[in-house]
Amino acid sequence: MYGSELIEAFREFKRIWDPQWKMNPGKVIDPYRLDENLRLIEYHPLPVETTFQFPDDKRNFSRVAYRCVGVGKCRSDSGTMCPSYMVTHEEKHSTRGRARLLFEMMNGEVITDGWQSEEVHESLDLCLACKGL
Repeated sequence: MYGSELIEAFREFKRIWDPQWKMNPGKVIDPYRLDENLRLIEYHPLPVETTFQFPDDKRNFSRVAYRCVGVGKCRSDSGTMCPSYMVTHEEKHSTRGRARLLFEMMNGEVITDGWQSEEVHESLDLCLACKGL
């Protein structure tokens, strides 16, 4: 899209300003391969039994938690937005933030105490179960 000369200028700029290659790695300069750096390679969610049926998700809560892809449509000003997010403007109170939190809880690597986690409590405490999406 930019040509080899401009890409090399971008690379030189990045070497100067980001010598450890931490900001947006694999985006414009030396992009990742299509099969590299994928969100999930191995996903083995923790088994959770719930009262709810989740018929659209094969009766599996981990499929529900995985449904959010992080686009952030729930944070847009058009349509319905989570009322608690509208008040706090904190990601953990957005629909996307809660979905990510539940995904991490099901994955069990970042959030290890499951439903007993303080992070889960904080995020879900203000949820009004409005079913706005």
